[in-house]
Amino acid sequence: MEGGLSGMMVLEDRRVVGLITSRDLLRIMAKGIQEKESPNDILTHSITEFMTPISQVIYARPEETIGMCRRIMAKLGLKC
Repeated sequence: MEGGLSGMMVLEDRRVVGLITSRDLLRIMAKGIQEKESPNDILTHSITEFMTPISQVIYARPEETIGMCRRIMAKLGLKC
């Protein structure tokens, strides 16, 4: 978040398996606070339970236009 990133790919054995966003990280923290976990316990949660699996990630091909991507994102209600 501090670096201005809104998301990053999750790798397993050098293979992309999912996507985690700053929104996902906020959900992890909110869940921990709701369950009265300590800050250290919150930070030990595995991201696999909160990330979007690669099978559900929507992506664009390099040749697609900004307009096309904007329309798809608007239609699906995507922010990242």
